[in-house]
Amino acid sequence: MRGVPRHDETVRVNLHSSISDPLEQRLELSAGVEQAEGFVDEGGPYLSASWVPRNPWRTLRGSELSSWLANGAYDPSRTVGLLRLDERVLRAFHRAGFDGVIQTWQAQALHGSPLMMTATHTLARSVSPFLLSDAGLAMTEVIPQPPKLRTTTQHRLDKSFRIGLHLDNWERAPLSARGQCGNRICVNLGVEDRFFLFINRTVRGLCAAIKQRIDPLSPKKLGESYLRDHTDHPVARLRVRPGEAYVAPTENLLHDASTEGQTRLDLAITLRGSWAIPR
Repeated sequence: MRGVPRHDETVRVNLHSSISDPLEQRLELSAGVEQAEGFVDEGGPYLSASWVPRNPWRTLRGSELSSWLANGAYDPSRTVGLLRLDERVLRAFHRAGFDGVIQTWQAQALHGSPLMMTATHTLARSVSPFLLSDAGLAMTEVIPQPPKLRTTTQHRLDKSFRIGLHLDNWERAPLSARGQCGNRICVNLGVEDRFFLFINRTVRGLCAAIKQRIDPLSPKKLGESYLRDHTDHPVARLRVRPGEAYVAPTENLLHDASTEGQTRLDLAITLRGSWAIPR
């Protein structure tokens, strides 16, 4: 087994000025990764060849902090950002009825209502100062997830299975162009903390580590190959509190979300586009 590779395609974390906590209170590292086949929780089973973080989790050591914090100019292709949104955003979604949602069907029933439209417009206005380009701009519906899930993402065609750590493929871009893809903002609309999970290497960094040319590989095969050969690479777990959002280049890094530790239904909404979150 090999650990973290040495190359410069590193993904780092940028905390917006709206976040008062230091990074060591927000970021934890897993002991590595493990195959999820045979693992079942409230979210159901995983597809074969799926990979998830391996317990236990630990906090950052003092000497590690500088290697995880972003510095210099903001690079959306290799930066995970965290910010707190205007309080009006959460209030708008609460007025739309999401503060009383405890079951999935209740969240789904609220989509399309006038108050929901007002809430999404409030969110769009709140994040508009961070928008670099509106090319490919899109917003999902509010997505409910059960609590206590190690990872949350379901298979696109068969939602009874989860897929574990993965690369998004919304833009259908070749792996060699993943650094030019957009990124996304994902807002925690729930009442408990949720987590963004990621491997801190870009697609080019993953390919370099397994000594593979980029283009012949599929996103799924690249992720499987890297994680199989680097089972000691820690997964980063970034804590996202209610009313906060992470910003991440999910087409360019292995990632997922987690609701471990929650007791209530998780609620999140995502905007895809091209965003930069300054310090």
